[in-house]
Amino acid sequence: MNIGFLTTINTNIGDDFIRIGIENVIRSLRENKLTRFTYVNKHHPEEVLSANSPLRLLHKLPAFRGKQRLENIYYKYLHRYFNVYKNQQLIIQSGAPVLWPNCFNSEWNEPIWHQTIGKLYREIPVLNLAAGSCYPWERQEGFTNDGERQFAKRTGGYCKLVTTRDELAHKLFLEAETPNVLLPCSAFLVQPGFENKETGKYILINYMHAGGHFDWNQKIDATAWELTMKTVIGSLVQQHEVRFICHNEKEAELAAELYPGLQIHLPANVGEYMNCIMHAKAGICNRMHASVAMASAGVPSISVCTDTRLLMLDLLGLPVFYVKNTSSAVLISTVESLLKNASAERNRLFELKEKTFNRYRELLQPYCS
Repeated sequence: MNIGFLTTINTNIGDDFIRIGIENVIRSLRENKLTRFTYVNKHHPEEVLSANSPLRLLHKLPAFRGKQRLENIYYKYLHRYFNVYKNQQLIIQSGAPVLWPNCFNSEWNEPIWHQTIGKLYREIPVLNLAAGSCYPWERQEGFTNDGERQFAKRTGGYCKLVTTRDELAHKLFLEAETPNVLLPCSAFLVQPGFENKETGKYILINYMHAGGHFDWNQKIDATAWELTMKTVIGSLVQQHEVRFICHNEKEAELAAELYPGLQIHLPANVGEYMNCIMHAKAGICNRMHASVAMASAGVPSISVCTDTRLLMLDLLGLPVFYVKNTSSAVLISTVESLLKNASAERNRLFELKEKTFNRYRELLQPYCS
């Protein structure tokens, strides 16, 4: 079976968690059967073109009168025959925020969703899995314009199945007349198995400037967040080993500046990442998929962020805080509460993980025979 993914490559390890979680489910359904995965990096829409696509040649030509008209003719009549998805038996849009302010302006919307998937969805089943929202925390009313609503409705119309990973995405797709199933993010399934026998040794900190990717004009005080985390770490190191886990070099540099002397983990791949978090006993994270991956290993964490990605951790029953509405005292006491109830929390997470895994199996089974 050939399965095409719309995903990201070498961009954000969290996206790898999402995709691998889905692949784990598919492999469980197709045990001992040949399965090939094809990946298209949504940030490089040209990857959807097959090697012999006439559009590859057309793109190389300098601008000339009528070039755009030729491209339009190509997309209308030829592109369905010259793309990497045409020989797949299933196409999966794999996680990451799907709905956010002006999401319809993404570079992959027209060339991949509409010009490619839009011409194939009647022949090849399309699934949009672990779709999330990314709206400012202080403005959770949802769609900010009709373009976003039409994007959700149009892409949802191409799909046989949509699963959403947070309450807001679930609500917005329903508003866009797209039925969807609310489930924990598939990154929760990145670590195979439903138990972790490792003894927790340290607390992991994932730290980002101002507590997240974007300020969203919410006037977040980055200095205040820095001081909060310095206080938190200063308290925790009195009784616990504390380490940093970082997703890129920039975060590693920030970690070294925030609290010099602590060990810094910068995993190069998913295997290294999981090996690190398997030995943790708790975490405090600004990256939401750091928290989801920890939960997959049975490690509870606190999530602090600036937008509605927080809601995917709320769905896992883990503590979440908007960066402007927390304090060092609250974070410290919450960590200690997680540690006090570590065994029960680990069991709860694995029970939820097994339930989630089985639900994904149930939903994907009709498409993975």
